[in-house]
Amino acid sequence: IAQNFQTRLRQPLQQAGIPIFYHGINSVADIFEYIKQVGKITDTIEKANHMVKSDEDTLRILQEKYKNKAPRILILYVTPGGVRIAGEKTYLSDVFTKLGAINVAASWDPLPASGSMNDKATAGFLPLDMEKIASAEVDRILIVNHTIKGQEESSLINTFQGPAWQAVPAIHNKRYVILEKNFFGTIPFAQMSEVFTLGANRLYETLPDER
Repeated sequence: IAQNFQTRLRQPLQQAGIPIFYHGINSVADIFEYIKQVGKITDTIEKANHMVKSDEDTLRILQEKYKNKAPRILILYVTPGGVRIAGEKTYLSDVFTKLGAINVAASWDPLPASGSMNDKATAGFLPLDMEKIASAEVDRILIVNHTIKGQEESSLINTFQGPAWQAVPAIHNKRYVILEKNFFGTIPFAQMSEVFTLGANRLYETLPDER
């Protein structure tokens, strides 16, 4: 994937004569195209197409199941360096939008991009704007917690105890859901059916709909 922890391997891999390719991932369609590309490269295109079809079928079933619901959401990425918001042009926003949610940050301005490969992989993330977050009408906040390993829960609790975050109704009323990092903090290509299923559960079943 075109992210810094992988693109920095470009030079040593090329020097070793190992062919590589990178793929930007900002949507579900990008994921399916990536799977097909790997299928072509490894001469397993039939298996790749079957995997994509299975994932698409799972998504369609979930879309039908929850078609009359449209929760308003924000998606937060919490890291040791701060908090960012997943805007419209991000992978997770696309996942949850396809599951029927409305990302209220879709119209907010993204971070400026330099045009580099790594920047393209993180395009669509928004700077933290507490005023916008506090005034946004959301049903729930979905959180990917990337704080230091072993301190995830305590760091998140400390972050949300501050007066600025407590002014956010969804935080104050504990209408937020922590997403599993192994499914939502990375991109598990071979488990997209599980991502859709678990995502729908977190979106619709974890918290009651107050509307």
